[in-house]
Amino acid sequence: MSKWISTKKNPPEDMVEVILLLSKDDDYPLIASGSRSYKMFSLDRIANADTYIVTHWMPLPELPKDI
Repeated sequence: MSKWISTKKNPPEDMVEVILLLSKDDDYPLIASGSRSYKMFSLDRIANADTYIVTHWMPLPELPKDI
């Protein structure tokens, strides 16, 4: 099982889709998928994504074999 990795200590490689943990001062954490490019994160399907801070990430799990 993967563990959360701090984006400050060890950011993900560029252009690799990962799971992201997002934070906002007045809100509960949010989990989304996305990637990093040129030190910026691109978030998939998140409204107002620029109001969140990406704090942690982890690799995507392997796909199921029976799809």
